[in-house]
Amino acid sequence: MSSTSTNFYASELQTALDDQSFGIQLFCLTSSTPYEARASVKLLEGNAITVKLTIQGYTIEPSTSSEGLSKDTFDSIENLLCSISHLYKEKRHDAWANKLEELLGTKKIPKSLHAEPLAPAL
Repeated sequence: MSSTSTNFYASELQTALDDQSFGIQLFCLTSSTPYEARASVKLLEGNAITVKLTIQGYTIEPSTSSEGLSKDTFDSIENLLCSISHLYKEKRHDAWANKLEELLGTKKIPKSLHAEPLAPAL
């Protein structure tokens, strides 16, 4: 078997987590085989989880630090992270908003300058 096929899941997991670096503290690939890869991921909230990627998708490995977290399989690392980290969701939203502002060439309006809704006339 070639090294390319042996490292497929490790490469995919590495790329997926690199792309989400704005919304996690850090990660480290911990193991890989031709059929799966695992990484330790430290969330913005401070807790660490182990993410596993297989042909079925992304899952959280059971551990004492992952008790109460989803046991579902996700089709993307983004969906997995959204399901367990509210800070990731906030950072992801901010990243999208910044990208949209760049594309539209607009500048962010500070919240202090937003107009208050008008009270209905009596």
